[in-house]
Amino acid sequence: MLVIRGIAGLLVVVGVLLILFLVIFIVLLVFLALLLVALLLLLILLVALMHTSMVMSSNNSSGAGFRCMVPGCTANPISTKSNLDRHIENTHGPFALWVKMPCEKLLKFNPHNNRRHSMGCSNALCRSYEGLGETFFVPEGYERELVQAIVDTKGSMSPQDAIWNWVFVNLDIQFLDN
Repeated sequence: MLVIRGIAGLLVVVGVLLILFLVIFIVLLVFLALLLVALLLLLILLVALMHTSMVMSSNNSSGAGFRCMVPGCTANPISTKSNLDRHIENTHGPFALWVKMPCEKLLKFNPHNNRRHSMGCSNALCRSYEGLGETFFVPEGYERELVQAIVDTKGSMSPQDAIWNWVFVNLDIQFLDN
């Protein structure tokens, strides 16, 4: 009887150890599975970063920043994303910002070019001028000669009023023609 009790006790101990071993084994398997998932996510993140890096380097071969991807745009690479956004809005948007310089010349808004014009202009008003001049919006695609003619023919009207007057008169004429 003692032998049977000893064997039964031994079987219980072995059973408990087996269950404990199985629990530890299952916990290790779950841990390994979580580790594998974490490594897989890390690999996906690494591939995504490499892809982003390749896109950035193919987007900008000079290393200077961001290239404008609008078809036909020949702008040099732009240093920051916000500058690229501003370039796209000002250059390729529905309206372009223009400046009437003190010498009455009209230029597309570009601080560097506007300053260069002021320094090289033969008009003394322009050379001594520190600011930008009067700014106004023009529908994209209008050439400088047309904008200059519109503003010149309107005399004392502000450049912005002259442009809007021209645009709305032309819209009325197109509407009446149709």
